[in-house]
Amino acid sequence: MKHLPTDQSTPAQIHKLAAWKAKNRGDDESEQHALELLIDIDPADLETLDRLVELAAKHEQSERAAELRRQRSEIERLEARYLKLFERNQPKRDAAEMAHLAKRIGRRFEARAFQIVADAVVGY
Repeated sequence: MKHLPTDQSTPAQIHKLAAWKAKNRGDDESEQHALELLIDIDPADLETLDRLVELAAKHEQSERAAELRRQRSEIERLEARYLKLFERNQPKRDAAEMAHLAKRIGRRFEARAFQIVADAVVGY
């Protein structure tokens, strides 16, 4: 693993790799920690949320598993709304909501872009 260029990797890639390594070692605690850091960076990573649910269930953390399932459902709902607005193709009208949705689902670039459009519309 030392040959991997961590200085050229994104934080998400580093946390994914750490989680993968921990999983292969059977170190659930380290894997969970890396996945929690990953979900902070990319809240819409459904695969990561699913793995966190598995780990919570495995360790009999039923409240945590339920919370993660709710978080997953919320991300799916937000993504569906975002895509519906995107397909509607009315950026002036929907920019503020799309900026908010994009931020919540971890699409930071799109969130900034839509916020710029929303601010321009308000100032126009």
